[in-house]
Amino acid sequence: MGFPAYDRSAGRIVADAFGVRHATLRALIAELEHGPRLRRADDLAQKLGLRNRFQLAHLLMRHDLPTLVDLRAILRVVIWVQRWETHGLSLVGQALSEGRDPAAYSKTVRRVAGRPWSEIRMRGTDTVARALAARFRGGSQT
Repeated sequence: MGFPAYDRSAGRIVADAFGVRHATLRALIAELEHGPRLRRADDLAQKLGLRNRFQLAHLLMRHDLPTLVDLRAILRVVIWVQRWETHGLSLVGQALSEGRDPAAYSKTVRRVAGRPWSEIRMRGTDTVARALAARFRGGSQT
């Protein structure tokens, strides 16, 4: 099941929150938002015109961005908040409609945001994106 389009894409919101201006990185974020859910890092790097996943990881590090895994998770959390904000879709409902485990979605939110869904969803898309950018600025959290 697809979800209705939003007037401002989650990818653009995330890119703006992190201050991403580099064209390849903006294309990466757009691909993470709209491309296949499971894509190998090497394939993604090559699609962006890079040699391999190591060059992609270096580009992310050079621009003080989190790892590809964390960037993907951040984008997903922002998408989920956006769907909640615009359509009132619960996290469980979103997970089930995509054939996924709701517990995995909750764990992703908790890992990325450091807070439960019940707190994150009420902040709004832009606020969540800025908070995640501040949390992950300079790389990934361990």
